[in-house]
Amino acid sequence: MKFFDELSHFSPNRLFVSMVLGVIAGISYAMLIPIVTNSLQQPHNLSYQEEGSKAQFWGVQVDNENMALLFFLAIVCILICQTVSQVMLALISSDVTRNLRIEIYKKVLRAKMSSTEQVGSSRLMASLTSDVQTIVGGAKAVPDIIVSLFTLLGMLIFLLYLQVEVFVFVIQCIFLGVILYQVPMFFGNKAFFKSRKHVDNLHDGIRSLSSGIKELKLNKNKKDNFVETELLENEDLIIENQKLGLTIITAALNFGNMIALFVLGIVAFVFVNYHQIDQQTLIAVFMVLLYVTGPIGSILNGLPSLMMANISYQKMQTLLVELEDEGYHDKVSEVPAWSTFSLTGVLYNYDSGDNDRQFSVGPVDLTFKKGEVTYIVGGNGSGKSTLSKLITLHYQPAGGQVLFDSVPVDVGNANSYRQMISAIYSDFHLFETVLDSYAQGEELQLLVNDYLVKLDLADKVTFSNGRFSTLKLSDGQRKRLALLNAYLEDKDMYLFDEWAADQDPEFREIFYTQLLTDLKSRGKLVIVITHDDQYFDQADRLIRMDKGKVVSESTYKLENVG
Repeated sequence: MKFFDELSHFSPNRLFVSMVLGVIAGISYAMLIPIVTNSLQQPHNLSYQEEGSKAQFWGVQVDNENMALLFFLAIVCILICQTVSQVMLALISSDVTRNLRIEIYKKVLRAKMSSTEQVGSSRLMASLTSDVQTIVGGAKAVPDIIVSLFTLLGMLIFLLYLQVEVFVFVIQCIFLGVILYQVPMFFGNKAFFKSRKHVDNLHDGIRSLSSGIKELKLNKNKKDNFVETELLENEDLIIENQKLGLTIITAALNFGNMIALFVLGIVAFVFVNYHQIDQQTLIAVFMVLLYVTGPIGSILNGLPSLMMANISYQKMQTLLVELEDEGYHDKVSEVPAWSTFSLTGVLYNYDSGDNDRQFSVGPVDLTFKKGEVTYIVGGNGSGKSTLSKLITLHYQPAGGQVLFDSVPVDVGNANSYRQMISAIYSDFHLFETVLDSYAQGEELQLLVNDYLVKLDLADKVTFSNGRFSTLKLSDGQRKRLALLNAYLEDKDMYLFDEWAADQDPEFREIFYTQLLTDLKSRGKLVIVITHDDQYFDQADRLIRMDKGKVVSESTYKLENVG
């Protein structure tokens, strides 16, 4: 099991101790039957009237006190060892849960933006929730399987001591049973794997249900088709494969549980006719065969959990491989002061898998200056958003260079230069807490309160202990709150992607004529993606894009004169 490697890699010493304790518990379980049969074979004193003929503990007479003591010591050993083994592995599982999630967090933060977008939030959520918990569930089954495995092993050794011929027959039956058991388990595993694949699709549907509820309510046909194809179809496929897998696995488990009883029947009604076995040995053999049904059942019942854990682990590992590392150094260091930002021959390709429909942006040659406001305009699909992510260093160009003054951006300094940039995208995320600010403490409180008033949010939102009171605002108000956060970061470069699209006319005018002018006066480099042609005259420069290319670059006045 590949997921078991994760446990051993994370905490090998604790895992080893847990397994050793499980082995000890299993051996102690296996000792119980030999102790009992040995005690029963010894002569018993039936005269309860003779004083001193039997040992007494708290007024209770105990026969074969040495065997009785050994029996109860074995029980205590089982209790302690099995409990400690289970608790230790449960604690390891909890740590592994946290470790796996942290690994995904870090992998996402280090991944290329393009691969993160391709994977999607639905698959990430499925791995962080259901997959991790399934892996932990599989890990928790390990102690019981170990105990049962060594109980079975001990019983088989005792059976070998009792009767070699019966032992050989039982081993043959177990070997045949294991082979036959693998066939339904293979098909059950395939069914569970198919079910897990459709979980990702269902998460996509649930996300779309949440974000697209307004559109669905306005169109019954769209709603019905969406529910049928994106939700119910995936639900049916998940349940259908789960039911198939559970049916197959349940039948296989019951078959496995019957192996020991089947062997018992063969020994009782057939085997004794061909081999000489005395009555005491035969009774001991029957006790062993009855006793091993429990361990066999425990092993078989634990295997589906291990199987599902392995499927989830493989899905998670596939996800981690798809999150391709961008290769940038994590360390952030101080960068030289700069005044210009340039794209020189920058090219970016979207790999769609179809060369005839591949979309690319560039090559782009642009230079931006601090203290300058630049508008980037163009129709839908012209490449504006892709260009914005190249500018903010989220996308890595396939060709060309990105420079701050004459310093090219590379894997060593990209993260450092990112710290110079603040952006509000059209699909921005608003955090409830202020995570970064040049002001702290009381100064931050006063500054935020002042901005809340200027942005007409003071009657909707309050700020206390570094946290906003609510994010349940209109789209325009949320963007203003995002703008407040951007102001607090006080970066050198600001990029706004259709920021004014959700604002009322009053705030739209304030944004273009006052807020951008304020950032310009503070020496910031400001880039605005917009369709608001009535405010083009506020730009120092206007850049038009079409089909991934820069088709014109000029000041607004020069463009009108031409």
